[in-house]
Amino acid sequence: MLSLLRSTAAALALCSPIAATAAEVTTIAIVTPEQGTDFGWNQQGIEGLEAAATATGTEAIIAQGLGYGNVRPTLRELAEDGAQLIIAHASGYSTEAIEVAKEMGVHMVTGNPSEPPLVAQYELMGEKASYLAGVLAAKTTKTNVIGIVVSSESPNWNAQSAGFAQGVRSVSGDIELRYAIIGPAAYADVAGAKRVTESVIASNADVMHHYRDLLGGTPRGKSMARSLGRK
Repeated sequence: MLSLLRSTAAALALCSPIAATAAEVTTIAIVTPEQGTDFGWNQQGIEGLEAAATATGTEAIIAQGLGYGNVRPTLRELAEDGAQLIIAHASGYSTEAIEVAKEMGVHMVTGNPSEPPLVAQYELMGEKASYLAGVLAAKTTKTNVIGIVVSSESPNWNAQSAGFAQGVRSVSGDIELRYAIIGPAAYADVAGAKRVTESVIASNADVMHHYRDLLGGTPRGKSMARSLGRK
């Protein structure tokens, strides 16, 4: 996923609809809802932009940890500071990004449909990889119980959960799937992730599939799984 995001960020710096003005783009910015140390979405986006900036010889401006409220002031400030291309790295930023793009004539990239010539779209679809993870999980489980823990029910999270479940079902229809939600937008809720994951593991799940930046694949998450005797 990290290499995919890096490639995507580089492409955004060079390709349509930005291509017509690519020669003028010397500064690219990214805005993220959480800090870039989450081992997930935010960190991948920031590192992807930094890699793209290095590859294209442009300046990168990072605005991180902005939360999920109104980011219009930050977007305007970045545009005033010279960013010609701003990546709004959260689906909830799309409406505000489009408004500021039109207001200030700055190029934006969002997760919603593009509005040329100022607004481009990027969409990462993880359901195919999740399908393969589901197949692997089904071949790994010993208890025939598999858990899915998500930090929200956003469309992309739902698509990935569905892909994972279909992968499991392609191997066996007898495996039980335990699905749990940490919260409506609990992307940075480490304590909540730990609590919910432990409850699913306690229900006999021996393989866990996480959509959680700060827990799933981190040393903290792996340590918790080991301590409970799970994968």
